[in-house]
Amino acid sequence: EEPRPIHARDAERMLEEYWNTQVPRFWDGSQLTLLCDTVYRGAPRRASSGPDQPNAPDEFPGKKPPPERAPGSLTEQDPLPPSTSDATPRVRETQATAGRAGSEGAESESQEESGVDTGRPRRPGAKRVPFNVDKLGDVTEKIAYLSAAALEVDETDDQDPVWEDAKVAELESHILEHDTFDVVELPHGRKAIGSKWVVKKKPDKLKARFTPKGCGQKEHVDYSETWAPVAKLVTLRVFLTLVAILSLATCQLDLKTAFLNAYLEEEVYVKPLHDMEFILLLLLSRLVNTDHMRRVAELLRGLRRGGVLRLKKAVYGLKQAPREWWKMLHAFILSLGFRPNRADVCFYTLHLPGGLVVLLLLYVDDILVAASNAELATYYSKRISDTFRVSSEGPLTNYLGFDIMVDLAKHQVSICMSRYVEKMFERFKMVVKQSIVTPLQEGITNAMHLAPEADEQFQRDFEFREKVGCILYYMICMRPDICYAVGLMAKQCNKVTKVAAAGVTQLLQFCYNTRFEHLVLGGTAALAIAFADSDWATDRNNRKSQSSFILYLGLGPVEWKSSQQKQAALSTAEAELYAKVDPCKSIIWLRMLLAETKIPELITKYASTLFGDNTAADAIADKYGISEKSKHFGIKASFVQDLVSIGVITQEHIDTKLNVADLGTKVVTKRVFADLREQAMGREAIIMPSKRVKTEASDNYF
Repeated sequence: EEPRPIHARDAERMLEEYWNTQVPRFWDGSQLTLLCDTVYRGAPRRASSGPDQPNAPDEFPGKKPPPERAPGSLTEQDPLPPSTSDATPRVRETQATAGRAGSEGAESESQEESGVDTGRPRRPGAKRVPFNVDKLGDVTEKIAYLSAAALEVDETDDQDPVWEDAKVAELESHILEHDTFDVVELPHGRKAIGSKWVVKKKPDKLKARFTPKGCGQKEHVDYSETWAPVAKLVTLRVFLTLVAILSLATCQLDLKTAFLNAYLEEEVYVKPLHDMEFILLLLLSRLVNTDHMRRVAELLRGLRRGGVLRLKKAVYGLKQAPREWWKMLHAFILSLGFRPNRADVCFYTLHLPGGLVVLLLLYVDDILVAASNAELATYYSKRISDTFRVSSEGPLTNYLGFDIMVDLAKHQVSICMSRYVEKMFERFKMVVKQSIVTPLQEGITNAMHLAPEADEQFQRDFEFREKVGCILYYMICMRPDICYAVGLMAKQCNKVTKVAAAGVTQLLQFCYNTRFEHLVLGGTAALAIAFADSDWATDRNNRKSQSSFILYLGLGPVEWKSSQQKQAALSTAEAELYAKVDPCKSIIWLRMLLAETKIPELITKYASTLFGDNTAADAIADKYGISEKSKHFGIKASFVQDLVSIGVITQEHIDTKLNVADLGTKVVTKRVFADLREQAMGREAIIMPSKRVKTEASDNYF
């Protein structure tokens, strides 16, 4: 029995320990303690070897001698029962044994109450306040705070023999396939960085990876530049939209051990792994090729002489490894005739005779190829797979965690991330609540402003930041309808209240209930249309306004944003004008990306349309409303005015109820949310421009 209540996280650790070993342990202060150690010896008074597997010490200095024992009882010199010395399951007790144990426990309790020293240790005097779930009431689910990591984890002790085959396969790949290092004597004045095994359980196999500790590298000694570009998520959505608009055939490739193909320019020395000799001996015993055996034996002799590893390839873990790999792959793609895009260097275009075109998108070691016909896509995919090892290739179905469905007959590409949401929901042990139909409840903004900060124990157990971070990535990838809700919750990370915790819980439940919904991209023409909106002075702390915009290419959204303005606006017109700046910048970037492809169907001579619902802001952008009250607007107003005047942007007024960007400015009602979210996700047609302005200056603006 515990004299004081324990925390839920501690109880979970006790339960996990019992499931793994079938040995009862209780939470004593800050560690798990064997039950028998406490009953017969007293709780440990020195640090154990680990939080979950403490070692029972042989003796305890200063401990009073135990009272005279009855015949058949245990002393400190007697060995522990078998169930406490190993992790074998205990035999089920009979009713008689349980009865005797119960009577002995009652007797010892009565002795403690009478003041007799039983040898049982007392808990520290520090008061430990338990987490009272009942205080939550209807604010959130009672088990929502139980957000500890799952019992099964991927990080496992790499010294377990179960990883030996994976380690042998890893070193075989490094030594015999890629020749990534040599064993040499460490030069004078140089320092070798450390190394370790990174092990992970995958669904179909165990994976071990030899990883140098890049944190020990020194700039201008072990590395120089580390920057390496990757494709932006907005570029990925634009790429998929072009696939739908141009009806392109697709193929995806996943390159295997990508970094090990790139050579290092610097000399990098690494300490051998702690068990490298043993793994090399295992590898040597399994080889049959004489040359391979000679190579491994040579490395073994060098290690036994005290040598270190000199890396020749960009091994995973080095600071410069991503850059060296990108430089090599970039040069190879250029050799195939592709031309990089200035707006995103990881987006490549290749023009062939007859009007044929091939597009390529690169994200580290994942490649997307889209071509005018399937033969072209297959040909260039084969060119890449002939040079690099490819672990998977085929038609586009999954890319970077997206489930992608291509329907060229309808000129549509749909993306979904249901598996990511399910893993997120399982990680935080949430409760399914089908009645949730909106991301947040109305009035939650004022409630969070008035709510007191939650206690430290609640904040630690709820994992507020982790939940917001997971939802934030999901929103950036494919959910423009929850961008305001995620931003509002992110503002509460430094002051977590139970009302904010309830909001994050509802947001997670809403994401789970709508996890199978798709973001639909595509269309028949590459029209750039943006919706912008702002809510005036909604933040009660600093009275700054909230801006939002959604940018469409064709009929599907490719970029969205909801953010607080950096300066306070003195009027709604000023706030709405500032809200037009971000969509104008995104339109310029998108037009530049399309112009760089040199595809005639994507290059327009017309201005892009920006919808807004404030006539005063529209007038100021058209230079009709400049007055004494608007002279302080500054550079942002001039930026929008210049784009409108030269014909890159044309403005159109739209009713507030039809402005889809309103989802990113405030918590809207259920009816408004239901009406606008279908357009925000690209599943319903948006309002098209009523006028087209043709200008010559619009294409020369860049």
